[in-house]
Amino acid sequence: MSRTNQILAGLFVAQLILAAFTWSGTSYEKEESAGSESLLTFSMDEITGFTVNAKATEAGKPDREIDVKRSGVDWVAPSADGYPADKKKIEEVLSKLVESKIKDPIATKKTNHNALNVGDTVYTKKVTVRAGDKTAELIVGSAKGSSMHIRRKGENNVYLARGISAWKVGDRVESYVDSNYIKFDDPTEVRVVNAFGSLDLVK
Repeated sequence: MSRTNQILAGLFVAQLILAAFTWSGTSYEKEESAGSESLLTFSMDEITGFTVNAKATEAGKPDREIDVKRSGVDWVAPSADGYPADKKKIEEVLSKLVESKIKDPIATKKTNHNALNVGDTVYTKKVTVRAGDKTAELIVGSAKGSSMHIRRKGENNVYLARGISAWKVGDRVESYVDSNYIKFDDPTEVRVVNAFGSLDLVK
């Protein structure tokens, strides 16, 4: 092989190595994670409860609010007379909040808050996550696809949180509890008893 061909072959190999490095998943992941931070500063196991307040969509209607807290290894809804909550439904929402990463803010001025639905009075939802005596208060606004605008209470910066949408953060009791009080696949008889006697209903 001539000297010229050796040089050309060396350059070709160098180009292949450079291309492999540029397109490798490792370098892409590093680029994606650079400059990002966690939305919440505490872990899933530290969370002891959360509250979701939804802004009324019609004039004259009150805002909705649901409160859920940890009770031992289970969860309950104090705002629904302590009704047992569905652990799977709760952890599905909380895990997305815990795993959510934010990067550079998409807005930094208070004048933009209402337009992004994260203002003090114009918002989609307010979410307060509790971890013992620590709290994270988030103002949430709708965004495109599986994402939402989010602002930490008391701050002007607005971020785009990906992987979870505002409507996925439920604000109704049925979002976190099993609304079926009892379950029967195919009931054939029901007896209702009170102080005056009993009533039998047969299929």
